[in-house]
Amino acid sequence: MIKDKTLYDLQNLVRKLVSDKNSIDDVRSFLLQLIFCFFCEESGIFLGKPFTQLVLSSEASSFPSRFMQFITSLPPFMAKPQQLFLSEDTHHAMKKLCRISWKDVNPSIMGAVHQAALSRSDQRATGTHYTSLRNVHRVIDKLLIDKLLDQFSETKSAEEIAVLYEQLGKISVFDPACGGGNFLIESYLGLSAMRLIASRGISSVKPLSTRNFHGLELSEEAACICRTALFATARLEEKRYAEQFKTPLSPVDLSECGDIRCIDALNFDWDKISADYIVGNPPFMFNHKEQSFSQTQLFADSASASVDYSAGWIIKAAQYCAAHPRTECAFLTTNSVCQGSQVQFIWEPVTDKYKMHINWAYKSFRWVSDISNSKIDLSCVITAFSAKDMPDKQLMTVSDDGHDSARTVSHINAYLTEYDDIYLYPEGLDDRRPTMLLRRRTETPILTRYQAEQRTESGLLTCRFITAHNMLATTMRQYVVTDGGYSNSIVIPRHSSEKRKYVPLIYCKERVMVNDSVYIIPNTDLFVFGLLSSSMHNAWVRMFCGRLDMRIRYSNILCYKNFPFPEDITTEQKENIARLAARILELRMNYKDQPLGNVYNDLPPELLLAHINLDKAVEKLYGEQLFFNDDARLKVLIKLFNKQRTGSP
Repeated sequence: MIKDKTLYDLQNLVRKLVSDKNSIDDVRSFLLQLIFCFFCEESGIFLGKPFTQLVLSSEASSFPSRFMQFITSLPPFMAKPQQLFLSEDTHHAMKKLCRISWKDVNPSIMGAVHQAALSRSDQRATGTHYTSLRNVHRVIDKLLIDKLLDQFSETKSAEEIAVLYEQLGKISVFDPACGGGNFLIESYLGLSAMRLIASRGISSVKPLSTRNFHGLELSEEAACICRTALFATARLEEKRYAEQFKTPLSPVDLSECGDIRCIDALNFDWDKISADYIVGNPPFMFNHKEQSFSQTQLFADSASASVDYSAGWIIKAAQYCAAHPRTECAFLTTNSVCQGSQVQFIWEPVTDKYKMHINWAYKSFRWVSDISNSKIDLSCVITAFSAKDMPDKQLMTVSDDGHDSARTVSHINAYLTEYDDIYLYPEGLDDRRPTMLLRRRTETPILTRYQAEQRTESGLLTCRFITAHNMLATTMRQYVVTDGGYSNSIVIPRHSSEKRKYVPLIYCKERVMVNDSVYIIPNTDLFVFGLLSSSMHNAWVRMFCGRLDMRIRYSNILCYKNFPFPEDITTEQKENIARLAARILELRMNYKDQPLGNVYNDLPPELLLAHINLDKAVEKLYGEQLFFNDDARLKVLIKLFNKQRTGSP
């Protein structure tokens, strides 16, 4: 694992080198060479500890020139010269690294330090962030390590163990967005450890080769780090084998650095690589203009503009697994690929065209990094799919304190729930529901109530102006001068806290104008207001809306046009829903001096009871039974949606 103290010392050295006015490129190259030299000392590539002696015996002023002479003896991919400047303080920080036991440090630290030398803006611009080892293991342990451990525990005879030993040496792992190589290194270490255990009783034992570990990476610098880290990992494992079996350490083989190719993964033919497992954390933003072109080759033009960059890797992996049915894939991505409008464009071809099955997944969880300058506010999912439909699927969740839990289900859909498959379309359901509008930002001056009254007395027409802010966060009413506007309207904020039980809507009989922070349904009635205020609609919203961070991002298409309205409603039922909705509006008047958002953050008992009464009435429109949770509501809603969508019972 990456030791916190080692990583802290290296990050401290990065800060000092930058403060010495060294360029970021030179700092990254030097740090990579420095770590590589320490690993060479530990793995027997160097005789003795010449690099440690160089650091300890040099003065700060003489070290840069002596180091330039020293790196001429390194492999070509490590011999890049730099123009270094070192202060006494920086040189002292470097000496501290000589006291570290590098044999206990994971070579993936090379990628961590490289990321530490990037600014947050650089990380966001490239859509690349260092993947913590914990997140790496959430992917590879479930995909291959745990499965092989179960297989190993079931082997009894020496012959079976010998077969497993040979099998472990042939497994091929492919990361098509390998970066610094974390997924490949940890997969290699896991397989090597199992192979070492399985080698007992075998006369001729060889360390695991890196040649079956394949990676694609657009950045030449990151590809170099990946090769170097794999080389150091393999060499340390080779030394471990030599010590355990008391055999001489073999000569250095510079080709033992994996099959890492510097290329655009979306333009590369993956069939040129033989892989049993595909893993990784694809970037979620474009690095170059050429890459956006690569994305358009995989999606229709409209879809290409609507999906994260990582969607391209999901499609390519599905294509590969369809052609190679024994291959399994698991990707760590941003949670947006399983939310909102992207789901149809990404997962419908994955499941329907390429016949993939999601066999296990991690629902949305917070990104946590090992390095200090990568504290980003990001939520992730892990999706694992293959051509094989496994019977016992698992949905994993991560608690706020970081603990994983699993639940066995029979099916996992693209929204990472156990319900039937469902894809929402822009045209929505074919019925006659009222139209929802999104207005552009108004350029009309905003008036207070007093100013509006003054304009009205002057003969100008004014109407109430509604934004998400003055609707939820204040009690102040605003107005605009206009002869337009809408009456009998439902107004819905585009963004709302995920902690609220209900998204707060308002119903306005008087004329109103809105801006683009809200949706409006004009010329409608309290029945529709009641339907959209119910737990049935809110369950749909929480399931299918996109998110802004974790806040709900309401969508005209996903939340409204595709929401299945109940069928065969009587006039009496409509009137009852309207009456219960009016009761909610009436009770809200008791809290008119408080912002509506605050009221709905912690609903007063009588208002909560009014909502519950409305919920019961709405739920009866969808069946005789009452629903005790969103799971029950969504099962009925999805079944009804698919019926209304296809026209079949």
